[in-house]
Amino acid sequence: MDDARYCLVVIQSAENEGAVVINYTVLLNFLFDENGKINGANILDKTNNNGYVINAKAFINCTGNGSDRVRKLANPTLENRIAPSKGVHIILPLHFLNSKQSLLIPKTKDDRMVFSIPFKNKLLVGTTDNPYNQFTV
Repeated sequence: MDDARYCLVVIQSAENEGAVVINYTVLLNFLFDENGKINGANILDKTNNNGYVINAKAFINCTGNGSDRVRKLANPTLENRIAPSKGVHIILPLHFLNSKQSLLIPKTKDDRMVFSIPFKNKLLVGTTDNPYNQFTV
């Protein structure tokens, strides 16, 4: 699946249904009503360094590796859920596998898996991720 294209379709569909979509912004903090429910957010537009307040009935955390940071802005008492990791992936010409089928080696000596997946007329080859703590999330 092309996750970037899928993301664009979701954004376009949301906008078609009346959602306001934004990009190149940073969530600074949430705003809460008297019952502790999130009802707004302060954001920074990175294209012009202007700050804005967004008021909404609901916020959806779709931030990938930024999910824990956003969760903790909503509730600082929460524990981390996301563990930073890294993997090795390379793109090769499709003929290296000589097949249009995916290949999975489910267990290696270091307890990871190796995969080879045809994608966009190329071959994505990689391993599962290992824990990585050299950066902060």
